[in-house]
Amino acid sequence: MKQIAFLVTLMVYYSALAQTISHPIVEDGKMWIYKGSRLVARPEHQAEWDEIYSLEGDTIIDSRKCLKLYYTSDSFYGHYDHSYKGAFFEDDGKVYIIAHGSTTPALVYDFSCEPGTVVKFSGFELRINERKLVKYRDEYLSVIDWTPLEDKTFYHGIWIEGIGSPLDLMNATPIWYVGCPYKKLLTCTVNDEVVFDRDEYYKSAQVVTSIAKPSAPLSIRKIFDLQGCELQQAPKQGIYIQNGKKVAVN
Repeated sequence: MKQIAFLVTLMVYYSALAQTISHPIVEDGKMWIYKGSRLVARPEHQAEWDEIYSLEGDTIIDSRKCLKLYYTSDSFYGHYDHSYKGAFFEDDGKVYIIAHGSTTPALVYDFSCEPGTVVKFSGFELRINERKLVKYRDEYLSVIDWTPLEDKTFYHGIWIEGIGSPLDLMNATPIWYVGCPYKKLLTCTVNDEVVFDRDEYYKSAQVVTSIAKPSAPLSIRKIFDLQGCELQQAPKQGIYIQNGKKVAVN
């Protein structure tokens, strides 16, 4: 019965995944509005400020089409900043930035990574804990939950498909400590249309299902017949289930 329940869970997950519309992070006219804050013991040293990232217009770098990323902020230091940060592009579930003055892509997000794997970003090693499928605004979004491999504070973060990090778009793997600046994503818009609202998301988003770390590589995962009984080998003819999908053999 446990095998059947696990099989049903997998089939629900992959069925919902099949309905997922691709939600790219890199879209022309996209804007992320963050609120930054510095919370310290002395109230006179506390401060808040706004930070905005925006993708405005395309550019070609090494024959690769990218979108230009701009950053605007009035920081707690009292300095206004509006600057070009580099170019964003997306490829097969991965998001890269080519920093201003460079031609070398750096990985920022990886929505193709599987639970249980360890990936590297900007000097950090992250353990991917879980992939969730979340229903938000009648669409399905993948949400990646991760933990820094070497961090001892049990800190963890998430990336939201099509949105990125709810803490910092560019620094997608931040680890915050007491007294350091803290940020949170308020809204994300595309051509002035709101596609993400922080309060709405945390109140209304529903987890459809989640898949923990696979017990074996997908290529050697057990196979079942349509009644949920495990098979020793794939049949030469008929229909069977492998990796949560129906496989037909003529």
